Amino acid sequence: MSADAGQGIRLHDWRTARGWEPNWDPAYWSPQVVFRRCRGWISASRRRRWTFWILVAGFVLVVFPGVMSAFATAQTDSGTTASSVNSATSWMDIHDSSGVPLSNYMFVTNHGSLLHPGDTFLSAMILVIFAPWSLVVITWNWVVGKTFSFGWLDMIGSPLQKAAENMTNQIATPVLLALAVTIGAIPLAIFIIRGYPARAVAGLVAVFVVAVLSPLVLEHPLEDVVSSSGLLAQGRNIGITVAAGINGDNNPDPTQLVATMQAQMVDNYARRPLQVVNYGHVVDEKSGCKSAWSAGMMAGSEDQVKSGLKSCGDSAAYAAANNPSWAQFGGMLLLLLMAIISFISFGYMSIRVIWTGLDAIYYGFLMIFGFAAGGYIYGPTQTWTIRCAVHAFYSAALMATNIIFSATMMLLMNSLFEQV
Repeated sequence: MSADAGQGIRLHDWRTARGWEPNWDPAYWSPQVVFRRCRGWISASRRRRWTFWILVAGFVLVVFPGVMSAFATAQTDSGTTASSVNSATSWMDIHDSSGVPLSNYMFVTNHGSLLHPGDTFLSAMILVIFAPWSLVVITWNWVVGKTFSFGWLDMIGSPLQKAAENMTNQIATPVLLALAVTIGAIPLAIFIIRGYPARAVAGLVAVFVVAVLSPLVLEHPLEDVVSSSGLLAQGRNIGITVAAGINGDNNPDPTQLVATMQAQMVDNYARRPLQVVNYGHVVDEKSGCKSAWSAGMMAGSEDQVKSGLKSCGDSAAYAAANNPSWAQFGGMLLLLLMAIISFISFGYMSIRVIWTGLDAIYYGFLMIFGFAAGGYIYGPTQTWTIRCAVHAFYSAALMATNIIFSATMMLLMNSLFEQV
C-alpha cells in the first residue's frame, strides 16, 4: 500500500472518530432534526446562549426596524416623507364632509431612522394596524352607500329588464294564452254543472282581474319592480324619509340624504376617531387646523399635515404627530375592532336590504308565467299567481322596513358621535 493511500485511510478514520464524517441521509437533514441539533448546540454552554440572544436582540432592535424604515419612510424627490395613501381602494370614491377621499387618510407620525430604531419599530407596528382598519372602513362605507343609493340595482336593473322582455316574448304567445283560457274554462263549467255558482263566479272574477292586469305587467316586465319609480325604489324612499323624520329632518330628499348620510358616517367612524388616536383630540375643532389637515390629506403628504398643524397653533397635535407611542398603537387596535364590528353589523343590514330586492325580482319573474298563462287556470296556478303579486308588494314593504331600521340606526349613531 502506498504512503498516500495509507494517509487517506488514516484521515478518514480520524474524521469518523471525531464525528466529522458527512452524513448524506435525508432524514439527518430534515428541518426537525436540524432544529433540534442547532438548539442543542446553542444550549450546550452559557457563552453560546448569551451570544445567540444578543444577536437576536440586535436583529429585532436594529436590523428589522431598519428594513421597516426603508418601506415606511421612502423619500420622494423633494425629500418629503411618502404617504400611506391606499390607492388600491380609491376607485370606491368615498369622501368625508370636507371632500377628502377616505382612501387618502394617513396615520401621521415619526417613522424614525436607523439612529432611532424604537420609533421606526413602533410606527411600523401602528401602520400594520392602520392598513387593515383603512380597508375595512372604506369597504363597509362603500357597501352601505351602494346599498342605500341602489347602485347595485342600477347595475343589474337594465340587464334583468332585457331578460324579462325576452322571456315574455317567448312565453306570452296567443297560442299559450288560448290554451290556458281553454283549460281554465273547464273547472268553471264543471262548477256550474254541479251547482256551485259561487265558485264559478269567483273563478271568473279572478280570470277577469288577471286578464285586465296582464297587459300592464307583460308590456314592460320588471319595470314596476326595478325602475327608478318602481316598488323597490319607492320602498327605499319611504324608509329613508321616515328615518330622516325621526332624526328631525322635516324636508328630506332621499337622493341627497344618502350622500349626506355617507359623508357623516365617514366623519364619525373614520375622520374624528383617527384624529383622536393620532393627535389625542379632534383637530377639526379649530377651523384653521381642519382645513390644514384636509389639505395635507388631499395632497397625501405627512409633512404637509405636520406643518399645517404647527401653523394653525395646535402644538399638542404637532407633538403627537412626531412622537409615536404605544397608546396610539392601542387606539388603532380599538379602532380596528370597532371597524370590524361595524362592518359585520351594517354588512348584515345591507345584505337584508339587497336580499329583499332580489326576492322581489325573483317573484317579478314568476309573475310573467302567472300572467301569461297560470293566472287563467283555476286552482293552484291561479293561487300561485296571486301569491307572487302579493310577495312583490310585500318585498317593497319589507324593503321600507329594513331601510327604516338601518337608516335610523345610522343617523342616531351619527348624532351620538357628534355629541361625543
